[in-house]
Amino acid sequence: MPVIGFSIKKIEAKKDREPGTAQITVNSAPTIVDLKETDIPSLNKKAISLQYEFSTKYETDVGSIKVEGDMLYLADDNKAILDRWNKEKMLPDAVSLEVLNTLFRRCLTKMVVLAEDLQLPPPVQFPIVKLKSKDDKENN
Repeated sequence: MPVIGFSIKKIEAKKDREPGTAQITVNSAPTIVDLKETDIPSLNKKAISLQYEFSTKYETDVGSIKVEGDMLYLADDNKAILDRWNKEKMLPDAVSLEVLNTLFRRCLTKMVVLAEDLQLPPPVQFPIVKLKSKDDKENN
């Protein structure tokens, strides 16, 4: 079933210091903080409301970006999802896949812009276009 709603409630972005020439390690991680069942009156259904945090840290202590918010997930069996969450703090694989892909897509696009504004490296690696050398051109 699909993610039917996504909202950002809070964004924190800071640059603690200039990195200088030191190597910067970038670590990004989504976290599901909590979930509960909620009514969706317009659909006449109940959905799962997931509270999330998505953090990117620039090590060693260069800066950080954190996005917090909520997501609505429409499921066939809310009870099974809630039971597993309450017992194990885990989502079923199919739900987790869709939720995490949505979080990466939506949060990382925001974080790329914030990182650029703070003059930090982007939280995702972009492809780099290079010219082929003369030897490469002759071999192809």
